Amino acid sequence: MFKKFIGLAFTASLLAGCAQGQKIDYSGRSFEATPVKEGQTIALAVQDNRAAIKSGEKSPDFVGKQRDGWGIPYDVRTSSGQPLSSDVTGMITNALTRGGGKVTTATVTPNMTDAQAKEALAASGANRRLYVTIQEWRSDSLMRTSIHYDVTTKVLDQSNQLLAEKTIQGEEAIDQAAMYNGGSAISSVFQRAIETMLRDPGLRAALQ
Repeated sequence: MFKKFIGLAFTASLLAGCAQGQKIDYSGRSFEATPVKEGQTIALAVQDNRAAIKSGEKSPDFVGKQRDGWGIPYDVRTSSGQPLSSDVTGMITNALTRGGGKVTTATVTPNMTDAQAKEALAASGANRRLYVTIQEWRSDSLMRTSIHYDVTTKVLDQSNQLLAEKTIQGEEAIDQAAMYNGGSAISSVFQRAIETMLRDPGLRAALQ
């Protein structure tokens, strides 16, 4: 019995070491092109509205938790070291640029109001403004990984009037291999979700 306990404790200790310092690579993912009107100027802002980020409880590069053998959670961060919103900005910029758009980015902070974020977008003078807000985006890994996301995209015109809006919400589960290869299994779930959102016919029509 004692040997079994020692074995379990040793295994848990190893898992604790594996759980610490995990990172997920979002910046290296290549999105499918999002078709827009050729030469269309687009201002893009991605705002991180997650409660833990707005309160300062977590840093902006927080993307989830990896639990050790005792179930103790350790924070998982972006591989880039940049805020999650910066990585998502890069992903969406890539998709729009490949689709024919000319993208400029507007800097918005988690505690900016909706009106302040729209002012930042308006400063670009772009024909279309893409305002993306992240309400939830995290993974939680132990024996399995649960993935939670809630993201909204709005397309605004030059007067900041709403042309189209799409929200994606979901919870998915994948196996323990999720944290291997820079968390590629996890980042691919989020990539698929964002690509599904950007395929929305209303959003695509508003970008023409």
